[in-house]
Amino acid sequence: MENNDNNPTDHRTRGHSRTGTAWIGAAIMVGAIVAFYVLREHWGHVLGFAPYVILLVCPLMHIFMHGEHGHGHEDKK
Repeated sequence: MENNDNNPTDHRTRGHSRTGTAWIGAAIMVGAIVAFYVLREHWGHVLGFAPYVILLVCPLMHIFMHGEHGHGHEDKK
């Protein structure tokens, strides 16, 4: 018999199993379905929070998305 240690279809060499991936995919699908039905029934409540979410997103974008783009502390000679 041949010894194929480099078989790409062997689940042990990839570090995860198909059953684990299937469960994750199923959980994401169930979560999307639940989110759809909850938003469908409570859309009026969600829209009531929209102005506050927009006001909260602006400072969070400034904090987390600016990154380091050359401000300050460089020694200019």
